[in-house]
Amino acid sequence: MEQVGAMLDAYPNLFSQALAHLGFLGLSGTLALSARSVWLDRAFGGLNRAFHFHHWLATLSLMLILVHVAIEVRAFGWALEVVRLYLTDWALASGWIALMVFGLVFLAAKKRQWPHRWWLWLHLLSVPAWLLAGYHLVEFSEFSPLKGLGWLSLALGGLGLLRSQILPRTPFWGTPYEISQVTGLNHQVNELKLSPLDQTQQLQPTRPAQYYYLRFRSRQQSRVWHPFTCLSAPGSPELLFAIKARGRDTRVIAKMERGMRVDVVGPFGGHKNLTESKGPASPRQLWFVAGVGVTPLISASRASGFAESSPAIVHAVDGPEDQIYPDHWGQLQQQGVHYELWVTNDRGYISLEKVKELIEGDKGAVAFVAGPDPFIEHVRQLLLKLNFPKNQIFTEEFVRK
Repeated sequence: MEQVGAMLDAYPNLFSQALAHLGFLGLSGTLALSARSVWLDRAFGGLNRAFHFHHWLATLSLMLILVHVAIEVRAFGWALEVVRLYLTDWALASGWIALMVFGLVFLAAKKRQWPHRWWLWLHLLSVPAWLLAGYHLVEFSEFSPLKGLGWLSLALGGLGLLRSQILPRTPFWGTPYEISQVTGLNHQVNELKLSPLDQTQQLQPTRPAQYYYLRFRSRQQSRVWHPFTCLSAPGSPELLFAIKARGRDTRVIAKMERGMRVDVVGPFGGHKNLTESKGPASPRQLWFVAGVGVTPLISASRASGFAESSPAIVHAVDGPEDQIYPDHWGQLQQQGVHYELWVTNDRGYISLEKVKELIEGDKGAVAFVAGPDPFIEHVRQLLLKLNFPKNQIFTEEFVRK
């Protein structure tokens, strides 16, 4: 520690500014990682993994910036005239304002106890905070290499901002589709069939259980993107989605008609275990799904060879009226697939005994869990309690948990 203190005394500005630049470079990287890009999905093995790395990179960047602040405070202290300078010098004040905003966004990300729309608007405050931090950084850079790094960080963040926030809000972003059919599946869920306006621009799913971002071009909603799992089998030119009209944005779907335009970006996600069947030699699939979390299963079960490994399905719903595609499940049962409808209003959450019954004697099976977060965590804990291999448990995003 004494050696570190001596180094800081000798080169306080160099160390401090280097940490600030590295932190700002990381924050610029988070802007690039927030883009909904197919190449990011492929590079990270899933768009959700890119988003997780985005969160960790933001945390590390803020830690570096806080160390920079600590060094500056150590060098200049908290004398009243220094505080007055912070308030009167715009270049200094911009850095402090940016730090406070980033801190607020960071704390909000850890809590997430308010509606998603509020969180989204609060999260967007990080964009002007990043601009303020960049201005502060360039103004106080005293070393040429670091100043060059600062401009490089601004360029990286600017491109990321353009790709993640600005372009997706423009009317021309995304591949144009139209609603060719709307079918009511039950009292809450509608099935949408989307067809491409230009047959040369088809975003066909390449794997089962992939998802797309959709923007419905209604008068109420023209800039909001939402992720939905595609029900179509791989290679299908038309895209099928089962959407529950629950939130304010998705309620618009209930009033949509044939011919309405929908902008589409994707496909994302999917899992390699669902891509190709190896017949009976394939790992046995165990599916635990709840609510509209059943949509990845529908897509997977429509792929060729799904029934060959004798999969087992437990489908949890509040009541029998909430089940969708009953005929599809009946056809799978005729092919030897174990399907069980679990009514939670009568039986509660899926029990330990039921999970044990399905996995007993088959440690080579692969478990897929999809549905609301509490349901996913409940089933995951049951599987771990029964010593089911952790690396064979996959959640709705189909990454290991």
